[in-house]
Amino acid sequence: MAGFIEKKALKKFSPGEIICLEGDAGNSMFIIKSGQVEVYNTVDRREIRLAKLGPGEIFGEMSLIDGRPRSATVRAITDVECVEITRAMFDKILAGSPNWLGVFMNVLVERLRIADKKQRVTDSVEIGKKTVYLISLMLEKEEKTTGIIYKQSWKKLVEDISFLLDIPPSQVSGILSKLIFTPLAESEFNYKDGKTFIVKDWERFLKFTRFCKERYLKNITKGIIEEFEVKSEKEVKFLKFINEILKEQARANDIEMEYMNSKCSEILNEDISKYEKVISELVKSGILKKAVRDDGGKYILVDLELFDIKFQKYVDIELFENILKKFEN
Repeated sequence: MAGFIEKKALKKFSPGEIICLEGDAGNSMFIIKSGQVEVYNTVDRREIRLAKLGPGEIFGEMSLIDGRPRSATVRAITDVECVEITRAMFDKILAGSPNWLGVFMNVLVERLRIADKKQRVTDSVEIGKKTVYLISLMLEKEEKTTGIIYKQSWKKLVEDISFLLDIPPSQVSGILSKLIFTPLAESEFNYKDGKTFIVKDWERFLKFTRFCKERYLKNITKGIIEEFEVKSEKEVKFLKFINEILKEQARANDIEMEYMNSKCSEILNEDISKYEKVISELVKSGILKKAVRDDGGKYILVDLELFDIKFQKYVDIELFENILKKFEN
């Protein structure tokens, strides 16, 4: 078999020659005997290198096994000699193997494709975080058009960030487009300046920038700074519940315990006793205060200033997490 492969399956490629093309049918795999190849994707007519392979390494195996189109282009860097394993040869080899081996290989390839997809999603989110950070640095250098509004040419942002991160302009433009459909940014167009990227709430945008940086560092250090720490999902749930009652009462800050208990059953489908620990923590922090009226009726006093700070923190974290999810696509 080895001699047959050497004679019948050896292929030679010159520098710059395409060996397999992204999107084509995958009817063979290759084992590099000598030379080097590069693996890349093309985005906006721009090549993004994924890997460089040399002697003993293989490529094209996933498409051969599962029959899906090629996921990348492979091009010879030097003079290359490859052993090409065609589908007919591969099927012949499998025919002499146990049936479970073919099933196993298909499962393995599927897992590799899923892992590759997850990595691409992760890469997209990380690029989104870095783009936000660069936007903040670039806007900070610009003169404010008013006391709080920051503007920058859309074209300039795209060109500069594309250059700094070495990513396609369309990817940067896509991130900007996702940001303007959030409360953090917007865009406008005029004939003098063209399309512009605008940030009106600069402090909140900077907070999002810090959030992006913190989430990036979290993957390295595993720590979370207090500004973006969520003590418990139960606390978040209870604060949202209190906020609903405050809105009902036109922000009147005294809430009858009996009423709170009935609303808790209605809105959260739970008894207020389930939140005693959360209430105790909020009392310790000064956000809530337990009190008793002259007639013996129990109620809760809400320090609106402290409550708003705490509640807004969680509102922002939820918003920021949702924006990062937008970067996945």
